[in-house]
Amino acid sequence: MTKIRLAALQALQQSPVPLNATEVGQAMSVTCNQVTIYRTLTYLEQKKLVYSFLLFCPESRSERYWAFTQAEGNHMVHHHWFHCQKCHTFIDLGRCPVEQMVKSYEQKKNLKVTGHSFSLLGICSECSDRAPNRIVP
Repeated sequence: MTKIRLAALQALQQSPVPLNATEVGQAMSVTCNQVTIYRTLTYLEQKKLVYSFLLFCPESRSERYWAFTQAEGNHMVHHHWFHCQKCHTFIDLGRCPVEQMVKSYEQKKNLKVTGHSFSLLGICSECSDRAPNRIVP
């Protein structure tokens, strides 16, 4: 693996939250241009070392994020995320809760599902606590 690919992989491996391409570049131990970062992330995703998802946040726009893919034996495990629309932090929702549902659709509908995306948007507890008290009529 090249030095740049390894640096990008390590940046994602060490991050507790998904990163966009700019953040991956900032976290890398080597410097390279943005085009190289995107190509590197595409390569790592094709090798199933990382996964990506597109997040639409009404406050900040649509953006693609990447996260490290964890292995459990021969099975690759991805996580799903909550994204706060106020502070833009991610909260890990844990292991994929829809794997059984996907398997059920494959069997019932005779499909081969090759991927899925699931994320939740809203306001985290810290941002909710900071919001001014509103009087509800």
